[in-house]
Amino acid sequence: METELIGAAEVCERLRISRSTLQRWAVSGRLEPIHKAPGTTGPRLYDPADVDALVKPAVSA
Repeated sequence: METELIGAAEVCERLRISRSTLQRWAVSGRLEPIHKAPGTTGPRLYDPADVDALVKPAVSA
C-alpha cells in the first residue's frame, strides 16, 4: 500500500508554521520532502508520518 503524500500547504497547517519556516526546515534537514516535482517551482510532497512526528503533543492542564 502506498502512502498518500501531502503538499506544503497541508504540512504548514498541521504544524502551524509558515511556508518560510517549512522552507528553512527543508534546507536544514529537519523535514525533507519525499518527492519534488521537476522545475524550480515544482511542488514538494511530504510523508504524513514524518510531519505528524513533529507535531507537538497537547499539554494537558
